[in-house]
Amino acid sequence: MPILSTFARSILAASWAFAGLALIAVLLNVVWIGMLVRRYIGWDGLATIAAYIIGILLVSQMTWAIVLEGEGAHQDDLSKQQARYVATSLIVNEALWTLSNTLLRLSACIYIEDAFVREKRLARFIHVIMSICAVHCCAAVLELFLICRPLSAQWDPDVTGACGNQRVSYVVIESISAVLDLAILILPWYGFGHLMMPTKAKWTAVFVFNIGAVLLVFTGLRLKSLNLATSSDFVFSQSFLGLLSAVGTMLGVLLCTSSSWPKLVHEVRYRMICHVFWQSERERGLRTEGEGDLDFSYFASSKPRQRG
Repeated sequence: MPILSTFARSILAASWAFAGLALIAVLLNVVWIGMLVRRYIGWDGLATIAAYIIGILLVSQMTWAIVLEGEGAHQDDLSKQQARYVATSLIVNEALWTLSNTLLRLSACIYIEDAFVREKRLARFIHVIMSICAVHCCAAVLELFLICRPLSAQWDPDVTGACGNQRVSYVVIESISAVLDLAILILPWYGFGHLMMPTKAKWTAVFVFNIGAVLLVFTGLRLKSLNLATSSDFVFSQSFLGLLSAVGTMLGVLLCTSSSWPKLVHEVRYRMICHVFWQSERERGLRTEGEGDLDFSYFASSKPRQRG
C-alpha cells in the first residue's frame, strides 16, 4: 500500500465526512416521509436516494484508488501500471459525478413542479430542462470515453492515438452544466412571483427548494480548474476534480433533503409535548379505570384548533 500524501488524506477526510452528513440527511428524510407523514417516497426523493447511492460508489471507488492505487500522488511518482489504474478510476469517477449530478437536477425539478402544480407554463419549462439534463448527461459520459482513441491516450504520452480538443470539450460540457444549474436556481421565482409573501420569505423558500445554487458553485469551481482538466500531470490534477465531485454530490444531497428538516423538528416537538402531557396527567391520577382515554389530539397536531 503506498504512503498517503497530505492531499490524499484530505480527500478521504472531506469525502467521507460529507458522505456521513448526507447519509443522516437521507435517513431523516425517509423517517419524515415514511414514518411520520406515512406516504410513499416520491420520484424526487427516489432520485435523491439514487444520487446518494451513486455518490457513495464514487467516494468508495476514490478511496480504493487512493489507498491501493496511489491516487492523489503526482503521476511521475507512479509506475505506468499504477498510473493506468488510477487514470481509469478517475474517468469512472467523472462518469459517476455526471450521473449523480443529473439525478440531483431531476430531483430538484420534480420537487419544484410538485410544489407549483397549478403552474402549467412552469411545468412545461421544467420538462424541457429535464430533457436537456438527460441529453447532457449522456453527452458528458460519452465525451469522457470517446474524446481520446484509444482511451489511454488521455494520460499516457507514449501511446499513439488521437484526442479531440479536450479544453473546448471540457468548457462546453461544464458551461452547459452551469446554465442548467442557473435555470434550476431561477425556476422557483416564477412560482413565487404569483404569491403574496415578503421578499425575505421568498429567499428562504428558494434556498429550501433549490439544489441549483450548490451545483452552480461547484460547476464554477470546475470551470475555474480548466488548466487541471488538461494538465500533463493527469493523476494529481484529476484527483482535485474528484474531490470537487465527491463533496459537490454530498452537499447536493444535503440540500435536496433540507425541505423536510423543519417539518421533522416541528413534528417531533409536538409529539414530545403530547408525551410529556400524557405522563403528567397519568401521574396525577386523572386516568382511572372507569374513565375513557383523554383526547390528546390537540397536542399531537401541528396546528392549534380554532376557538369558536
